[in-house]
Amino acid sequence: MNTLFYQLIFSAKTTCWFELLEILETTEQGTVAILVKSTGFGSRTIMKDVKVLKGYFGDTIQLIGD
Repeated sequence: MNTLFYQLIFSAKTTCWFELLEILETTEQGTVAILVKSTGFGSRTIMKDVKVLKGYFGDTIQLIGD
Protein backbone atom coordinates (compact mmCIF):
# COMPACT_ATOMS: atom_id res chain seq x y z
CA MET A 1 0.00 0.00 0.00
CA ASN A 2 1.00 3.56 -0.50
CA THR A 3 3.14 5.12 2.23
CA LEU A 4 0.86 8.18 2.26
CA PHE A 5 -2.06 5.88 3.03
CA TYR A 6 -0.24 4.60 6.13
CA GLN A 7 0.55 8.14 7.23
CA LEU A 8 -3.16 8.97 7.10
CA ILE A 9 -4.01 6.14 9.49
CA PHE A 10 -3.51 7.34 13.03
CA SER A 11 -3.80 4.05 14.91
CA ALA A 12 -0.64 1.93 14.97
CA LYS A 13 -2.81 -1.17 15.43
CA THR A 14 -4.87 -0.36 12.33
CA THR A 15 -1.69 0.20 10.34
CA CYS A 16 -0.39 -3.19 11.46
CA TRP A 17 -3.66 -4.87 10.46
CA PHE A 18 -3.60 -3.28 7.01
CA GLU A 19 0.01 -4.36 6.49
CA LEU A 20 -0.79 -7.93 7.50
CA LEU A 21 -3.86 -8.04 5.28
CA GLU A 22 -1.92 -6.66 2.34
CA ILE A 23 0.77 -9.32 2.69
CA LEU A 24 -1.77 -12.12 3.13
CA GLU A 25 -3.80 -10.88 0.16
CA THR A 26 -0.72 -10.75 -2.05
CA THR A 27 0.84 -14.06 -1.01
CA GLU A 28 -2.38 -15.86 0.03
CA GLN A 29 -0.42 -17.50 2.82
CA GLY A 30 2.46 -16.77 5.11
CA THR A 31 4.33 -17.92 8.14
CA VAL A 32 4.84 -15.83 11.23
CA ALA A 33 8.53 -15.56 10.29
CA ILE A 34 7.65 -14.09 6.88
CA LEU A 35 5.15 -11.66 8.41
CA VAL A 36 7.69 -10.57 11.04
CA LYS A 37 10.34 -10.00 8.38
CA SER A 38 7.92 -8.13 6.11
CA THR A 39 6.41 -5.87 8.78
CA GLY A 40 9.09 -5.55 11.45
CA PHE A 41 6.56 -6.39 14.17
CA GLY A 42 7.26 -9.08 16.77
CA SER A 43 5.99 -12.64 16.45
CA ARG A 44 3.65 -12.35 19.46
CA THR A 45 2.16 -9.16 18.00
CA ILE A 46 1.68 -10.88 14.64
CA MET A 47 -0.04 -13.90 16.20
CA LYS A 48 -2.32 -11.77 18.36
CA ASP A 49 -3.26 -9.51 15.45
CA VAL A 50 -3.88 -12.39 13.03
CA LYS A 51 -6.19 -13.99 15.62
CA VAL A 52 -8.11 -10.72 15.94
CA LEU A 53 -8.33 -10.42 12.15
CA LYS A 54 -9.59 -14.00 11.97
CA GLY A 55 -12.39 -12.95 14.30
CA TYR A 56 -13.47 -10.39 11.71
CA PHE A 57 -12.94 -12.54 8.61
CA GLY A 58 -13.89 -15.96 10.02
CA ASP A 59 -13.14 -18.95 7.83
CA THR A 60 -11.48 -16.86 5.12
CA ILE A 61 -8.34 -16.84 7.33
CA GLN A 62 -7.07 -20.25 8.31
CA LEU A 63 -4.56 -20.62 11.15
CA ILE A 64 -2.31 -23.68 11.14
CA GLY A 65 -0.20 -24.42 14.20
CA ASP A 66 -0.08 -22.48 17.46
